[in-house]
Amino acid sequence: MKFLKSVFAEMKLVSWPTLKENRHDTWVVISTTVMFAVYLGLLDWAFGSLMTSIF
Repeated sequence: MKFLKSVFAEMKLVSWPTLKENRHDTWVVISTTVMFAVYLGLLDWAFGSLMTSIF
C-alpha cells in the first residue's frame, strides 16, 4: 500500500503537456514518419530499378 501511495504522490509531480503541445508533438511525429516513408520508398524504387536494369 505504501508503494501505491508513493506512486500517486510522484504522479502529482509530473509535468503533463497541454492539449496544444500534445497536438503539435503528434503532428511532428506523423509528418516525420510520412517523410521517412516517402524517402525510403524512393530509395527502394531507385535501387529496384537499378537492379532490374543490371540483371
